[in-house]
Amino acid sequence: MDAYVEKIAQVPAWDNGAGPLWGKASSVIARIDGDVIVSLPELNPLMTNLSRVSPVLYMKRGSAPFKRMYHDPMHFTREPMPLMRASDGSLIMTTNPMLGQPRYDGPRSGDPSQPELLFFRPEERYQALVREVPRWSESFYFMEHSYRNCAFDRDTNEMLLVNQFLEDNEGKFAWAYRDANGAYVNGGRLTFPVRACYAPISLRNRQVHIVAVSDVTEPNATWKACKFEHTQRAWDYDFRMLLYKNCDDITKGQFTDTVCIASRDETCGHVFPQDIYVDADHVCHVLYTTKRIWHPFMRDRFFPEQRFESTLEYAAVKNGSVIHRAILDRDAEASDGAFIETEYCASLQERSDGSMVVLYSKWNAPGHACRGNGYYCTRLTMPDDAVSIQLSLPAAMFCLAGPRAGNLPGDTADLFILAGEEAFYASVHLV
Repeated sequence: MDAYVEKIAQVPAWDNGAGPLWGKASSVIARIDGDVIVSLPELNPLMTNLSRVSPVLYMKRGSAPFKRMYHDPMHFTREPMPLMRASDGSLIMTTNPMLGQPRYDGPRSGDPSQPELLFFRPEERYQALVREVPRWSESFYFMEHSYRNCAFDRDTNEMLLVNQFLEDNEGKFAWAYRDANGAYVNGGRLTFPVRACYAPISLRNRQVHIVAVSDVTEPNATWKACKFEHTQRAWDYDFRMLLYKNCDDITKGQFTDTVCIASRDETCGHVFPQDIYVDADHVCHVLYTTKRIWHPFMRDRFFPEQRFESTLEYAAVKNGSVIHRAILDRDAEASDGAFIETEYCASLQERSDGSMVVLYSKWNAPGHACRGNGYYCTRLTMPDDAVSIQLSLPAAMFCLAGPRAGNLPGDTADLFILAGEEAFYASVHLV
């Protein structure tokens, strides 16, 4: 498969614990007819607030190059600013501006924030905007660490927002449902057995599906001590359980009990959600990655019989049960016993005929891997037939203009790629 590639901008490191694809569960690229829009915040390197990037939109009209179309230099936040596309051509950006003032000395620290939506109208050529503050079910205390995600139903023009709030010095999550008339008709707290973040969300015909990963400090005291001995880092958050729940009617707001789709808890491993898609039969298709053991020194100490392994996997969930599983790509330890460092990034593309394909990137692959570093396209039903995508870029993290954000299906995928400190757009024709 061939692709068109265009550089958008330089992207220096934000140095605040986030980055342009830090929350890739919600996309920062959208297509509206012949235009492609990318949300790529700009860094103020002099500020010491964690909220030190301001919203910037780049637009590509037809075959013209990307140009900056919007910037608010007085609005500062910490994280990426995802985009959604409405059926009338409106562009919606989710933001989380801090309520404090910019600081230019002192330690890095956070500030209270206020989640907002910015609506850009096509009749104004996306230059004017309408600002909206969502209505939540309670007076939550929001901070710069929002871990926010969103979903948009392109058939009904309804929206779901999820945002972290702080309570008793603990991060918890709130949700708000916005109907087609712009009314916030329901909301509440989103609860899992443990703190869970980085959640792809789907909203379709008022049915909601959420897949999150456990994001907790290491609960095993022995493992925690061993990791600190090797890393000398107090930070020790772990991501080992993939957790799923759904709600059949968000106007009623009754979520199901949590189901664990996958776990690497028993081997101190790693699991992470990549994307989800819900079809007309209410099957939730889930892409996720795993590492059997996250840190190589943990194998030597605790799991000498286990082999290193890194995978890109798929699960289909219906009525709270996993009905199908598949491994789409896998690198396993060879006879040399070397640690498997393979990383994956994956998204689901809805084609014009309603079928799905998986686009994924792969890097740090070992020499013995069946598929080397690069970009690939495959079908969920035939993962062994993955096709290489010829991109003139190193394999890296990306997101695409997908259906969960209201984008239309199509046989050309629009990708935002972050390669080092450079941001690129890629257009991939799916043959």
